[in-house]
Amino acid sequence: KAAAQAQAIVANVESDSIDIVITIDSLPVMVRSLWFGDDPLDVDSAPRRLAEELVRTISSHNDANPETRLSPPLPIHLAGGFPVEELAPVVTQETGHPVVAISPAFPATEGFPASVMAVNLGLAMGR
Repeated sequence: KAAAQAQAIVANVESDSIDIVITIDSLPVMVRSLWFGDDPLDVDSAPRRLAEELVRTISSHNDANPETRLSPPLPIHLAGGFPVEELAPVVTQETGHPVVAISPAFPATEGFPASVMAVNLGLAMGR
């Protein structure tokens, strides 16, 4: 919901986890959650690890669902605790998909941390 697109690739990246959701016709068709526990991501490791997991998830979806392939220029929507500017170059290079920050589907006050709150916003928006 937070991506406001019927077909979307969304990733929420935190130091201790990555969550990837693929939606088709506004419904989640693939959800992948990884927890890193005692081996958290840092600003140096996060871009490469996220890119690896996105490539794996997108490939898995495309292999299982050739009728709804996820191909560039479909963007990857990023949210979470890491700045999109730090993640985007590696993710775009490895996946071929452009990267955008999640922006709220409603007006928000300046300074509101929309990309950090994207998961909560999506849940609050409901179906």
